[in-house]
Amino acid sequence: MTATATRSTGPKLRKADKGVHIIKLSLATVLAGMTVKNPSKAQRLSEAAKHVGKPTKTDIVVFDHKPWHVVKRQLRPHPKVHKEHKETILHLSFKARNRAVWWSEDPFRITRIERSPNFPLVTGSSPYPFNPQAPLNDAQTEQDDDGRDIFDVRSSPIVRKSIGQMYKISFFMDEDIDPDMSCGG
Repeated sequence: MTATATRSTGPKLRKADKGVHIIKLSLATVLAGMTVKNPSKAQRLSEAAKHVGKPTKTDIVVFDHKPWHVVKRQLRPHPKVHKEHKETILHLSFKARNRAVWWSEDPFRITRIERSPNFPLVTGSSPYPFNPQAPLNDAQTEQDDDGRDIFDVRSSPIVRKSIGQMYKISFFMDEDIDPDMSCGG
């Protein structure tokens, strides 16, 4: 389905849920909208940003085999974007019992969650931020408000020992992708 003109409004979220839309955007879709014969990488990224609509700051754009966030209408790369624009980090609160809800119009699966090597290790932190008895795997299919199929993975609330640690979430969506997230008190 990659880069539909009308995107889904997403899954139904509970009060403590934090939704992250994973928007897959194909190079062919971006190039089709360009008049330049051999666009530079900067031109492709600029055009790609026009195709994602108005994502939230934590939404992930999968383009050209990499995860990106949109900041000031431009695609910014991982992990640099998180250091320069902290609002792009998904923050989950232990106290609020936040749950991550990653979702997309395209099928995907979580392949790994681990401490991020791009940020400092918090001494004594859990190697996995969620209840280990509730593993995250293939996205489940559900319907959005318009009756379209979407795919989502819902986490449990974070565990106390994950507070303060940044984690890397890897997922497979026709290829391996690996953005970061943060856990707080």
